[in-house]
Amino acid sequence: NWLTYNICICFFFLVLTHVATKDKPKDTYVGIEGSTLEINCEYADGYQDYIKYFCRNLCKYDDILIKSESSNTLVSKGRYTGLDNVSQQKFTVTIRNLVLEDSGEYYCGVERSGRDLLNKVKLFISGAVLLELILYVLSLTNIIVMLVVVHNWQDPILYVRSLEVHFYIVSIVNTIGCRNVNMFAGLGYPMNFHA
Repeated sequence: NWLTYNICICFFFLVLTHVATKDKPKDTYVGIEGSTLEINCEYADGYQDYIKYFCRNLCKYDDILIKSESSNTLVSKGRYTGLDNVSQQKFTVTIRNLVLEDSGEYYCGVERSGRDLLNKVKLFISGAVLLELILYVLSLTNIIVMLVVVHNWQDPILYVRSLEVHFYIVSIVNTIGCRNVNMFAGLGYPMNFHA
């Protein structure tokens, strides 16, 4: 019937989204076109007073996108902002107005005599339209699940299982970067995105 068909379609997208977002490596970041992404470049103790930078390609002079000037000082350059937080031992880079071309490999660098320290970072930027489609399907699934919750409130086992599925959907939506999600997130209102 119609309800079973829609539940199957929604479940397919739910599984697809879960597979795409689980076990994301620590140095891999996923962003959404047009939004803002924050990258944390951690460094070892003893490098607090060294200059940090964020670069692409071969990390030559022209490849450096943002560079720290001094500890705990915010620096900006175009769409990039950097802050070297020495107490947390990380250089935080923020990229605004993401575009699909931002996807690729980058490096977190620490300047030192000899060879600089470089840690590879991967960025994946997805189109907002695709993400909106996934979120719409998840929201539709959430509505169906909440209807099942209301319908089965007298059956404790089905009620608890339905709530588990609801919270699972909400956790996936949170993972892929949707904020302001609650039990009524499937009502079709526009959502704000972040990474």
